[in-house]
Amino acid sequence: MDGMVIGICLIVILLILVLMIVKIEQYMESVDKQLKALSEHILRKDDQYDHKDE
Repeated sequence: MDGMVIGICLIVILLILVLMIVKIEQYMESVDKQLKALSEHILRKDDQYDHKDE
């Protein structure tokens, strides 16, 4: 009986870990997209400043 309870607990913990990892990966992907958009925006601003100096 105890062995089954421990087994079920381990399975539940593993499921939670997998779900957390998937959520973190999705979050990291959205953050990565935001960072790329930000860096592109900053690069465009730098280009504008370069043209103003000329």
